Amino acid sequence: GLDVRGRDREWVVKLSKDPKEDPKQYWRDVQMQMEARMWAQRYNEKHPPKAVDFIAAYVLELVDREGQPLCGVETFISGSYRKWNNNWDWSD
Repeated sequence: GLDVRGRDREWVVKLSKDPKEDPKQYWRDVQMQMEARMWAQRYNEKHPPKAVDFIAAYVLELVDREGQPLCGVETFISGSYRKWNNNWDWSD
């Protein structure tokens, strides 16, 4: 589950840029991420040279904000990385 206590807990909160975004999209994104995680676990059961994983994702309701918007939440992963795609397209 989501535990916000402790100094080692840093989170990434994702809000849609589109104010008309269907709130159900946040739930679909979490479902997709958890399904990808399940497939990664099945892959890892075959003992590949390198294991893969997908971090857990959550939906958070901001109850103190007007309209009580939803947002996506993931654990912050420190370090540098290259982003190969976004939600709409591949990037270079």
